[in-house]
Amino acid sequence: MRFQRTSDLVEAFISDCRYRNLADKVISEYKRLLSDIEERHGDLMSVDRQKVKEYVLERLNEGLSPYTVNHYIKAMKVFYSFLIREDVVDDNPMAKLIKIREPKRIKPVLDENKVSKLISTIPVKGLFNVRDKAMITLLWDTAIRLSELLTIELANLNMQFKTIKILGKGNKERIVPFGNKTKREILKYLKYRNEIESQFLFCTKGGMLISTRNFQRTVRRLGQKIGVKVSPHLLRHSAATFLAKHEMPAQHIQILLGHSSLSTTQRYINQIVNQEGLQISHRRLSPADRL
Repeated sequence: MRFQRTSDLVEAFISDCRYRNLADKVISEYKRLLSDIEERHGDLMSVDRQKVKEYVLERLNEGLSPYTVNHYIKAMKVFYSFLIREDVVDDNPMAKLIKIREPKRIKPVLDENKVSKLISTIPVKGLFNVRDKAMITLLWDTAIRLSELLTIELANLNMQFKTIKILGKGNKERIVPFGNKTKREILKYLKYRNEIESQFLFCTKGGMLISTRNFQRTVRRLGQKIGVKVSPHLLRHSAATFLAKHEMPAQHIQILLGHSSLSTTQRYINQIVNQEGLQISHRRLSPADRL
């Protein structure tokens, strides 16, 4: 394979990402990150490991988090892995480039009482109200991703068996169950939706997809009513936490979350269980309470 310019290489890399069926969001992110590195440090083919380190330090000094700058490192690693596969370069100078250590953060969660309060703030009548209530209830019940929620097709909803076929990352399909309360909310919504022509379960009045930003804004506004910061991702994370705390098997949580690896789910569960166990132990043995 012969390329005249680095821009040709980047375009070939992007085409390869599409060929490997990576998500559009991931592909766009790779393109943006590589463009930014090239703009600051010149031709990507002349950017060695030391220059990437200098670039990373620059971005850290500008206030970016270790988590964010690690995306730049990953982009360069993936890009050079592509160059190796295509015989453009003989070795990968990024192979031994280690990521910045990320500080461990304990993510906040919403308990079922706050979620119940959140849902109860939604009026019981009107297409948009009934739709939003069904969406949030389903999100809490299944812990699916926001992108998966917004793109559920009506044909993939099975009300008899209370399941939905979800199209997840990498176009991988999985069947996700939901409960009786969610079924009731979806049935209420379907009555309002009856005359709308759309392939999507949740849609606008004109049958179009609901935008990610609009739904995030809706959830944030409902959270403000009860004095809590809420996002669709927080609802997913909180639902998974609830299931882990109530001892749902890791394999089942893996299917709900759509994780490709059980080890990813297991690390997630371990963090939750360890933190919860610490709180329970301390409540029982609190030194101050014994004074």
